[in-house]
Amino acid sequence: EGLKTIDSFEKRIFWWSMYGYPLVWILLGVVTLFRLEFEYLMLVLLALGLSLSNLYGYIKASRDQSKQISDLMGTAKTIAAVKNLI
Repeated sequence: EGLKTIDSFEKRIFWWSMYGYPLVWILLGVVTLFRLEFEYLMLVLLALGLSLSNLYGYIKASRDQSKQISDLMGTAKTIAAVKNLI
């Protein structure tokens, strides 16, 4: 009941926004450098660091999940092959 298939459009929006936020913070960082507002630059750098760490975590989790699913499928195929032999 709690499982829902993920629509490809929703997935694209999620990943575009995950890559977009750091780009927006970089743009805001450049603007604060040109305006020489160093107080805001510290805030922008903090937000950039947090958004990059969030992006890194989601990328790592996505790769780990893909690996777990492929390992599970390999195990299921092995079990099916053994049952066919018996």
